[in-house]
Amino acid sequence: RCYSGFRGHRLVESLDQLSGLLVDWQELSVLDLQQRLRVAAMSANLLLADRRGSIGYQQTGVQPARVGSGLFPLDGRVAANHWQAAPVDPARLLSRKDPSTGILVTANNDFAPAAGSPLAINAHMGNVRKGRIEHVLSTLLDNKSKLAASHMSAIQCDVTSDLAAQYLRLLRPLFADLPPSPALVSLRDWDLRYTTESVGATVFEHVLWQIRDAVFGKLFGIAAWHSLKSFAVMAEFVHYFDAIILSDSPSVLRPWMDDVAGREALLQRVLRDTFGNTTLVSHLASAPYGESRRFTMANIVLGELGLPSWTGVNVNAQLPGSRDTINQGSLFIQHGRPSGFAPSWRAIADLGDLQLATVLPGGPSGRFASNLYTADVKAYFSCGLKTLNLQFKE
Repeated sequence: RCYSGFRGHRLVESLDQLSGLLVDWQELSVLDLQQRLRVAAMSANLLLADRRGSIGYQQTGVQPARVGSGLFPLDGRVAANHWQAAPVDPARLLSRKDPSTGILVTANNDFAPAAGSPLAINAHMGNVRKGRIEHVLSTLLDNKSKLAASHMSAIQCDVTSDLAAQYLRLLRPLFADLPPSPALVSLRDWDLRYTTESVGATVFEHVLWQIRDAVFGKLFGIAAWHSLKSFAVMAEFVHYFDAIILSDSPSVLRPWMDDVAGREALLQRVLRDTFGNTTLVSHLASAPYGESRRFTMANIVLGELGLPSWTGVNVNAQLPGSRDTINQGSLFIQHGRPSGFAPSWRAIADLGDLQLATVLPGGPSGRFASNLYTADVKAYFSCGLKTLNLQFKE
């Protein structure tokens, strides 16, 4: 959320409140934190917990008081369309505490505003990742498991795709009519996990994009549609397109595929074109997912100087996960440069024994000649953690 009419006094208030957290944060409850954090100028979705056993969610950020969603331009000549001088009262931002389920999740998902609350999130990245997290946590709690850091680490590294499961529910009944091939077997037996060694993930991604091409290429023009695939906008908002394909509503499907029967015919055609191409299926069957997920973690200053690999300035790796897995992994082009979505760090705080487990996609030193420069890389890609013991004054 951006507020171009920002007022200095609100910035001062925000800084005063946040600086107070550094002084007495050990004594604050979740409710105290919510009341202080909601005035922060930074736009964020924050999850909070205290040692009293409470959990909470708090939206933050300076939100303009405006009409409409903010997703499209309005006629600036109409006074009613202008942003108001004062931003939205931070007390109206979405806030939740101690839900009956015992679970709070935020994963760049849709947050439906409560009655009377402002629309703070107008373009989200879908609810698949949030749903997966809730499912895993609910299963653990239903099994009377006492949540531990090991459970949370497994969740953070989860690369199982619930979106792939939704698509395969439509595709599996059509496999029987296809010519047998190792690629088809890999897709049929795929465990829905986007690991770097998975061939099933490679085959599914190809089929998935062929389906999207067939449905939306005619709208944008196939060349324009293909160019979109490389950019961040597709990684962020492709779920809107998937919602159309996966819908069972005739009114949603009709403009694109006529109806449910039309969708099945389209899926059959895509599968026949894919698995009827012997050259293509031979290639897919021998292509682990990681081969298409190679990327370089480049030093921000020296990374583009072409220094030899033995200098250790850059780190080459393969990125697991996909757009919709908990452990998110997307590669794309942004502002003309290679970019992507992946966890910038992982951290697990155990408030019971005052331990903090962390890992970085690099290391705690920015000096590339230091052994600490890449100290965490191996642990990061193998879902390892280092544990810090916290010491507090009583």
